[in-house]
Amino acid sequence: LVLPGWCLAKRHAVAVPLAAGLIIGAVSLLLWIMFLEAVGLPLTLTTLFPVGLILTLSALLSREKASRTVSISDPLPATAATGRWLQDWPLKLALIPAFAVVSYRAIFQPLFGVDTIFRWNYLAERMLELRSLAFYPPATAADYVIYGWPDGIAPLVSGLYLWTYLPAGEARPILTAPLVILQFVLLVGMARALSRRHGGERAANITGAMLACSPMFLWAVSMGQETGLTALGLAGLLLYLPEQAKPCPRSDIVLAGLSAALGGLAREYGLAFIALGVALCLWRRLPLRATALFALVAIGAVLPWYARNWLHTGNPLFTHDILGLFPVNSSYLTFMNEVFAEHGTLPPGALRNLLQSCIMGLLGIAAGVWFGLTRARALLAGAVLVILLWMTSVSMTAAGFTYSLRVLSPALLLAAVLGGVAWSRWVPARKNFHALAFALGIFALDGSLRALALPAHIYRLPPSQWLAYGGWIHEFHQRPLYGQIARLTGELRVIVLGPQAQLYNNNAH
Repeated sequence: LVLPGWCLAKRHAVAVPLAAGLIIGAVSLLLWIMFLEAVGLPLTLTTLFPVGLILTLSALLSREKASRTVSISDPLPATAATGRWLQDWPLKLALIPAFAVVSYRAIFQPLFGVDTIFRWNYLAERMLELRSLAFYPPATAADYVIYGWPDGIAPLVSGLYLWTYLPAGEARPILTAPLVILQFVLLVGMARALSRRHGGERAANITGAMLACSPMFLWAVSMGQETGLTALGLAGLLLYLPEQAKPCPRSDIVLAGLSAALGGLAREYGLAFIALGVALCLWRRLPLRATALFALVAIGAVLPWYARNWLHTGNPLFTHDILGLFPVNSSYLTFMNEVFAEHGTLPPGALRNLLQSCIMGLLGIAAGVWFGLTRARALLAGAVLVILLWMTSVSMTAAGFTYSLRVLSPALLLAAVLGGVAWSRWVPARKNFHALAFALGIFALDGSLRALALPAHIYRLPPSQWLAYGGWIHEFHQRPLYGQIARLTGELRVIVLGPQAQLYNNNAH
């Protein structure tokens, strides 16, 4: 999945080539799945691992000769000083508990999102079982028998799950753990690269520590849903899009376009990243040809899915109601109206939850504004865009306010970059360094512990439950009550709205 893109990225000397490989691989995988579906071929290990896929990836960037030794977008120096990784080592210690928590949850509590079991992972299970995507998005009664939730989200996440399941021949969520952990490692690397570009090595080290201090970021990535990929998409857009008109490598433009497309294919709101990218091209006065190439790559990558949605359901953003212009699932719309009635106002304690989960991100943005980081305006614009997207999503999140905060993952990454650059100016040498490193270390330990039990408050749980509590969603769906429901309903297809419903009432029918 990653190797072809990594080879191309290395050839063109772009920054964080492994991240570029995942971006190229993920987008290409979804497009390849759609191609196989269009020509009537099954989704199998043989058809998803063809030489043609590698050739397609190679053709994407092979026109430009690798005449550079270091890309203009590559923040790394041409020769790294010996022992650079030992520089500011106390700051790097902060990443240890964060990595441990992400790895623990990805391995021992894989895919723990509330709706993963009947949406994201269930779609992958159905694709694996039927070797097809013809039933999705569900548009007929027969489709709903196969997949019972009215989704039209591009199956990028589910396609990646499928990729990990095919070699094993069965859907075992633990197989997604390497992919989830890889996303976290790459996101840290991309955040450090962005920060290094604007503030040097110390800024990069502070940025890594600040990411470790963000429990919401750790939770959103370790969940294995779309919020790791949206963060990857926005970070890639800002990392690879050239900051000036000359030089303007074609490979960087293509990677920036694919990064924006990754966001739009991970979730519908990620389409806004394409608009942001075009705006940045115009703002930075990139050549018209470069701007057109970016738009062509980004729109060309997302268009097939949303065109398919339109043809399949009559609504390109199925099943969202777009000013009444396109058909929707009326039952789902009624359900979402009920959700809006319940979550249309902020719940008690919303501000406290926001501060506890995202305080380091807020401090990072504030520090960036305070220090007047004029060169980092694109970072601030990206963070503000994501915050606005999150604000529109709060009332539409059936799982509630805290669960909606995961949408902020790209903003939290950019906030860590802003904070790292800003605070590196406060500690230009060793002065104040140890105080900052100690504070970030304490916050990182606290943030990692909080991420271990989110959405619950870990300090309200007995320590004996800290490691086990995060697996409650798996235990919930394995309760005997669901077996009783299955026996009573027989062959009928039913959806039990839990854990929102909880079914605590023993007399409930």
